Amino acid sequence: MAGFVIQQHSWEQQVHWDLMLESAGKLATWQVPVEPAMWGAEPVICRHIFHHRLIYLTYQGELTDNRGWVQIAAAGEYQTEEFTGNYWRLHLNGDKIKGVLELQRLAGDQWQLSFTGE
Repeated sequence: MAGFVIQQHSWEQQVHWDLMLESAGKLATWQVPVEPAMWGAEPVICRHIFHHRLIYLTYQGELTDNRGWVQIAAAGEYQTEEFTGNYWRLHLNGDKIKGVLELQRLAGDQWQLSFTGE
């Protein structure tokens, strides 16, 4: 199993959540506009952004260069059920979130996130 973290990222009166999945020594990262408690009500369009360093699995606090601050909203481990590069189906087993997460590339950096909680 690999690690995951969901961080609440606040910056200049804006808030989003960064979903980070440990993969190949880095954290594949998606910027999600709604909090994890809202995942599953309907699919969410999110944006795949740059990979982050593994330190962010546990980091909370201010970010350099005035990029705001992050706080861990949920963390744990995940198991890959299916992965094709443009589609991820995972089982999350976290401290505050458990269930099946699907990420499907739509176009460019736009992805659709679907979640079914346990």
